[in-house]
Amino acid sequence: MNIVDIGTKQLVINGRIKNFKNTVHQVCMTDSFVIVLYFDPQEDTELNNICAYDYNGEFLWRIEDQKPFLPPKATEQPYVGMHSRTDDRILVNDWLGRSYFVDVLTGKIIYRGETYK
Repeated sequence: MNIVDIGTKQLVINGRIKNFKNTVHQVCMTDSFVIVLYFDPQEDTELNNICAYDYNGEFLWRIEDQKPFLPPKATEQPYVGMHSRTDDRILVNDWLGRSYFVDVLTGKIIYRGETYK
């Protein structure tokens, strides 16, 4: 059994501590790894703020840049939510409510979904 503990700015995976610059807001656990969303809503400007670690605490991936999926002149924003995971993808949202489907094995954006406001 894998044990994951969430601290304010840290994640403990089977006794191995991972520290983050910003607050850990969500984790999504799979059979093989943990996906982590971290940000500070008051001052965060860090982009690509979703990453994954295996249960040995080894870094696996960081989500890829949004830029290739955005319209011209649109700016990249931090991610603020993770939702609707399937075996191969997860839905994430950025600060402006834009949705992206991400491959859970690689962190690559599969496509940009519709935005609902």
